[in-house]
Amino acid sequence: MQTISESAMVQLLEGMPEGTTAFVSYVAGRKPTERAVEEARPHTEGPPRQPRRYFFGRVHSLFQNRYGEWCLTLFAENRDTIKDGIRFKGGYRTFNPRLGKLVVLALVRPAERAA
Repeated sequence: MQTISESAMVQLLEGMPEGTTAFVSYVAGRKPTERAVEEARPHTEGPPRQPRRYFFGRVHSLFQNRYGEWCLTLFAENRDTIKDGIRFKGGYRTFNPRLGKLVVLALVRPAERAA
């Protein structure tokens, strides 16, 4: 499986404003927690049924973690957040190409406004 490197991810995101629409296909580098599986369940069991590695939403940030690794944070519309037993639509997810495998990063550039 061909993947996108950390440096390629940074290049793709360079100059993209926060809120840019993105599709990410990411194979996690760790086993998912029970909470992560439950937060994904409505979106992976469908309909339409989607693989757990697919994320769609808006770019929130590109940052370096404490180890100097570049990471992308996305507000994923196809994930929920469960807090204190209450389910909320959408949730922030962070992707680290050094930890997992970034397979696809597709960005929809915002339309330019006419002057």
